[in-house]
Amino acid sequence: MGGDPTSTEKHSCLTYFYDNNFIRLIECALTDAKATTVVRNGKQVYAPDYSGVTLNSLIVSDTLVLWTSDDSLNSFFGLVRTIGKLMNDSFAMGAFALRGAVSSGPITFRYGRYPTSVLNVQATVFGQPLVEASRLEKAQEWAGCIVARECMKKVFDNLGLLSPPLGPDDLEQARLLTKYEVPFAAAEQEASDPEYYAVIWPFFIPEGCQDPYRSEIERAFRGVSATISDRARRKMENTVRFVDHLSKLRLWPPRINDHGECS
Repeated sequence: MGGDPTSTEKHSCLTYFYDNNFIRLIECALTDAKATTVVRNGKQVYAPDYSGVTLNSLIVSDTLVLWTSDDSLNSFFGLVRTIGKLMNDSFAMGAFALRGAVSSGPITFRYGRYPTSVLNVQATVFGQPLVEASRLEKAQEWAGCIVARECMKKVFDNLGLLSPPLGPDDLEQARLLTKYEVPFAAAEQEASDPEYYAVIWPFFIPEGCQDPYRSEIERAFRGVSATISDRARRKMENTVRFVDHLSKLRLWPPRINDHGECS
């Protein structure tokens, strides 16, 4: 039967996209791409290995909330690495461009059901860090993720207690975070002081290779459209500039193929 798709058909397509793209992307990042074998329908198949998952997660429409169970450095580094993998893989898939922010402080999550005979669920998550992260995320004009200044202050306070103490250069060499003038919308208060620590999400940028992620970035911003809006193109170019910035830091060893070219 012809005609426009019904709301049910549209939702079925959306469900398929979530199950086969968004959810798998998140599972891959949370499990660090580790897999295990399970038996399904009498056959041995590979499935995500959830035994090492340490982060909590909540998905509401196109918003993903990740949070740690404590405020230790290891938990923070695990969160940053997971975000980096999420962003890298989302571009590799060419499916969508992600944007986010990390903040610190207490949050509360509650899940349950009301004691009625009718099937129901009740989920609540709240806390000031959610408000701050949402505000910072919306202010950015690129695909990227930054860490709130108050959160970074706590990180550096803890790094200074280590023996030997660690600093910004160590975070950069570990390919976790880099200080960068983040592109903000002109009307946002952050635009007057745009220097933040940003998550290093590319997994590998060969030294001397130009725009190694450009085609993936453009594909993610373009989506299914034949053209890119002026605002989306501006965000895309801002994202490409960040990758160019990282390539100049020489955080990755050169990788040369048999023809002497970077690969």
